[in-house]
Amino acid sequence: DRAGIVGEDGETHQGIFDIPMFTCIPNTTIFSPSDLAEQTMCLEEALYKTEGIAAVRYPRGGEYGGDIDHSRDTCGYHLLKKGSKCLSVSFGRIIHELYAAAENADTDVLKLVKIYPVEDEIIDICMNYDRIIIFEESSERNGIGSLIAAKLLENEYCGEVEVAAISGFVPQAEVSSALKKYGLDAKSMADRINKV
Repeated sequence: DRAGIVGEDGETHQGIFDIPMFTCIPNTTIFSPSDLAEQTMCLEEALYKTEGIAAVRYPRGGEYGGDIDHSRDTCGYHLLKKGSKCLSVSFGRIIHELYAAAENADTDVLKLVKIYPVEDEIIDICMNYDRIIIFEESSERNGIGSLIAAKLLENEYCGEVEVAAISGFVPQAEVSSALKKYGLDAKSMADRINKV
């Protein structure tokens, strides 16, 4: 509960360090659903189909998310292809910001649902792009972005990799204000994607 930026709860309550903590524990699986429908799917997967430790992270508040077509979704990932050489990757609540950004930017979008372990199939998808930007509502250090970047390096990826995440503690603020500050709102994402 309270994954990512929680805003008014205060600096010490921001849920940005859970991913680095859990990825250090062997045999752990982490899900980060983008809305309530996906959360239900992930909880079932975590409870009944996952061996070892399973974490399902979701933000503070009531039902979150927006209009996402779940007809082709799995607990793994979904790739929205537009024919771009740039791939933007994200998960959880801010995937809605990325979808909105993609309407004004030249990028394909990879929505992760099971964010850890980082599957080889995710790396195979990434290898097809010249530029990858990972937007993450979590700590930059030891987050999913850094794990993907490390795996790409192991696979001798020659393109450009950027990670837009959070460094340090998040001061108390409204969630929308904090997302903007860290470049995780739709406009900031589109600006970053369009900047060459």
